[in-house]
Amino acid sequence: MENARIRMFLKTIAHESSTLRLLRDNPERIKQRFSLSDGELEALKSADLLQAGELAGDGGNPGRRTRSAMPGRVALEALDASGTGTIVPPTTRPPSTTKPPSTTKPPCEPSGSVWVARFPTSTSIADLLPAFRAEVDRFIAALRAAGAHVVISATYRPPERAYLMHYSFVIARQGQDPSTVPAMAGVNICWLHEDSQGNPDVPASRTAAEQMVVGYGIVHLPALISRHTQRRAIDMTITWQGNLVITDGNGQQVTITSTPRTGAGNSDLWRVGATYGVIKLQSDPPHWSDDGH
Repeated sequence: MENARIRMFLKTIAHESSTLRLLRDNPERIKQRFSLSDGELEALKSADLLQAGELAGDGGNPGRRTRSAMPGRVALEALDASGTGTIVPPTTRPPSTTKPPSTTKPPCEPSGSVWVARFPTSTSIADLLPAFRAEVDRFIAALRAAGAHVVISATYRPPERAYLMHYSFVIARQGQDPSTVPAMAGVNICWLHEDSQGNPDVPASRTAAEQMVVGYGIVHLPALISRHTQRRAIDMTITWQGNLVITDGNGQQVTITSTPRTGAGNSDLWRVGATYGVIKLQSDPPHWSDDGH
């Protein structure tokens, strides 16, 4: 029996409650009446017709609202096209080959000296805030005019570098647990190292952090937010020979005969710097800012 014929047969008997009951109660009579093979009879019995018949209206209850006993699309499509009455699984869509967006975080890179060169600190006066930049320009010009040697080591420090400097120091020198360091967007660093078995290796983590501290040349705990990250500070090494005769910010000539002959330790030079609005942080040898912090 062809599939089209089976469909037609199903549509015919689905609305005949007497035929449905006969299929349920005496399938052999259905087989003889419609000259069905054993396979075709089993196919009909497997097409959900019996359940559909029970849902359909019963002649003994004419006032009851009925539901269509028409077999569902899945039941119809389950009949094999060869006419053997074999039930085959419904056709399913092939699995999608489109991969969903990955939500896996990329592997982080272990801490260590390799990070020191990243997110470099600027040494350009042009990266300072305009008002402070003007003051620094005037002070350095006066120093060089007086014969002093000035080497700038830092002006603006990116927040990412401040983060790396701060946490390398607290891990290496202050004993912070590397697993507790908060992440920072754009800095995919692993502060906590692992051994060859994948277990946490705190000693290796501290060693790597110490490499970073040495590489940065850190002396004091770096702040996460500082005058450097705010473009309001400059680190510079100032030296001279003999007496330093310099013009201060008020236009007055000052002769410095005291020692040491360095910007890090000479309080007479600090006072000259203050007249330019460049204030020395005494506890940090190269550090000057707009407010002494």
